[in-house]
Amino acid sequence: MRYRKLSTTGDYKFGHGVADFLVDSPACVAQAVLTGLNLYRGDYFLDLTVGMPWKQDVVGKITPPIYDTAIQQYVQGIQGVQSIVTYSSSLDPKTRALTIRMVLATIYGQVQIVAAAPFLGGFGILTVTGYGLYYAGGERLRAWTSWIHLAVGLALPLLLILHIWLGKRTRPAAQLQNVLPPWRN
Repeated sequence: MRYRKLSTTGDYKFGHGVADFLVDSPACVAQAVLTGLNLYRGDYFLDLTVGMPWKQDVVGKITPPIYDTAIQQYVQGIQGVQSIVTYSSSLDPKTRALTIRMVLATIYGQVQIVAAAPFLGGFGILTVTGYGLYYAGGERLRAWTSWIHLAVGLALPLLLILHIWLGKRTRPAAQLQNVLPPWRN
């Protein structure tokens, strides 16, 4: 199993030959899991079936057992993962940030993973207001839905930029070695 390493900003590393790859190691499987969790199913134009079904199985699911089961099933299907040793998730009700912590038994040893998805709440709002724009009956409701949709849609990229900037200021570079950039970490 081989995965290209990511830089602290989440870009592929180049220019160092084989040193730019994770090969047959727990970190390699961890990166496969993080990469998979950060790819929305249906977003990869060459294969619409790959990626985590966030929109289909997680966003809008209020009870943890429903979305936890979907996440665990997806992770267990990733190459190199033998089992999930420990798993926990926490959803911050104020920010709607979902943080997933797990220890995986891989074919190369155990690895700990922390993945955060702070924009799921925003994407959920965009999904609901998008349907509201299409199906809303009255003009007054449609106007409110339109403004909410516009505000959240414009705020998410700004929050992403702020999140990346704050993350770069507060995290040591060594801690960023095997994680993806926000929301992709």
